[in-house]
Amino acid sequence: MAKIGIVGGGIAGLYCARELLRKHHVVTIYECLERLGGRIETQDLHGFKAECGPMRFERKIEPLFEALTKELEVEFSPFTPPRSGVSDFPKYDLRANEMSAEHKQAVAKGSKPVGDSADLIGNFSQHTSALDLLRFGIYRVFHHDAASLKLTLDEVVSGNDKSKISEYAKKLGDVEYDYIRTKQELYGVHLHNLGFWNALSRVLSPGAIAKIRETGTFYHLLPENPSAAEWSIFWLRLFRPDADLWTIKDGVEIVVKRLEAEIRKSKRLTIFTRTTIEGIIQDVKTGNLRLRTASGILKPRFDHVILAVPAVPLRELSDAFPREIRSYVSGVIPFPLLKVFVVIRDPWWVSFPQPQEGAHLVPTREVHYFPPESGTKGYGMVMFYTDRPATSYWHPYVNSFHDRAQIGQSQELEHELALQLARLLPQEGRDDDAHVERVERSIVSFAIRDWSAPPFGAASHAWAPRLDVPEALNQLKAFSLTGASGKKNVHICGEAYSDYQGFIEGALRTAASVVNTITD
Repeated sequence: MAKIGIVGGGIAGLYCARELLRKHHVVTIYECLERLGGRIETQDLHGFKAECGPMRFERKIEPLFEALTKELEVEFSPFTPPRSGVSDFPKYDLRANEMSAEHKQAVAKGSKPVGDSADLIGNFSQHTSALDLLRFGIYRVFHHDAASLKLTLDEVVSGNDKSKISEYAKKLGDVEYDYIRTKQELYGVHLHNLGFWNALSRVLSPGAIAKIRETGTFYHLLPENPSAAEWSIFWLRLFRPDADLWTIKDGVEIVVKRLEAEIRKSKRLTIFTRTTIEGIIQDVKTGNLRLRTASGILKPRFDHVILAVPAVPLRELSDAFPREIRSYVSGVIPFPLLKVFVVIRDPWWVSFPQPQEGAHLVPTREVHYFPPESGTKGYGMVMFYTDRPATSYWHPYVNSFHDRAQIGQSQELEHELALQLARLLPQEGRDDDAHVERVERSIVSFAIRDWSAPPFGAASHAWAPRLDVPEALNQLKAFSLTGASGKKNVHICGEAYSDYQGFIEGALRTAASVVNTITD
């Protein structure tokens, strides 16, 4: 029976606690917030479930998460995916093989291409979605032989679940992903040594790159330029034909609440909230580990310490890590995301508009519309879901102390939301004062959640280029502090340092790996 300290009460820390308690160990959790759950946060807004954290899940490609939700008797509902919006502006110069079949319909109506070359059809580029261009680009990253390079976008992406890109993605599993991570090349360069945008630039035109970056849904915009190998794997998982999207019927936070309720039944568990750990110290004589806060060194001595926190707070704890471990800790790119929710009376939509309708008109990456449900009759909710650079537009409305969603705290934000919602109205003159005032009177609740704020520093993460990710994961799951000898008793887990970044599945996979390392 070992004594184990867990820093971080998010899903990874809670999962570690459950599995270790089942193996009869003594567990202490330290969480800096007053609640457990980490980036999983569901708020009630006038009867609507505002998912401030993760909200959509691909159940068939997340087996550990699927198994956990079944154990906890969690119910799912289908989630309508976003799509790239179609608008008359902006337009991009795309090569002929990058255009969707819809541009031919525009040609047939009498319009003529504009461009210095017959290979450019920029004035019809709005008919080709950014997501299809991304599918096409990733396929070409892995298929750049002469025959594949002759394929057009439609030949690669058409056919939905039976498209070439879906069929290719379906064949891949962990063995193939590890090959991509370590050996896959693109024109003589290992893919993990390239940034994602550098790789796409080798297989797509500048216009296609610009359209993906600027008009895609939020996953597309990563100005940090992560590892081409890792981010390609991220997308290949989503391109699988069995990657259907689901959300959790009672709100994602129900997973945390039921997991917490289960582990609190154990007498071998202690939980401290509002406790920020600032350092780890090893006792020279015993080899035990102790944790330090701003008030001093805590009394408990641990055989193992698990660090289940995101990249930004983990870096604050890394002074005592060996150099190689610190290089892996800093090799993860924090990916900030921000959500804004607003509930209004008498929404102008019932089944219309579709997700993403009008997103190009407001400072966001995605727009989601939630129709009235049971208990919310006569009301609707809109969610703006964005990454950089649009996150900076909303930062003036975020409090400096931002440990959870801000609900109804700012008249300035309420007026801003009225202005933006008015631009989504399906009428002429959407920007005039009368429309804005009418919309503002209809607002009954609103909230904002910025995941770039402390203590999280990011909503999700991506590996940087030039890292051997399998080796990094192997080293991070168990190591000793600098100058310490003997057993490797410090362990890192969580979505940030996983081979499944951007998914709860990544948190659970690394948590399971750490538990196995400790208990083997």
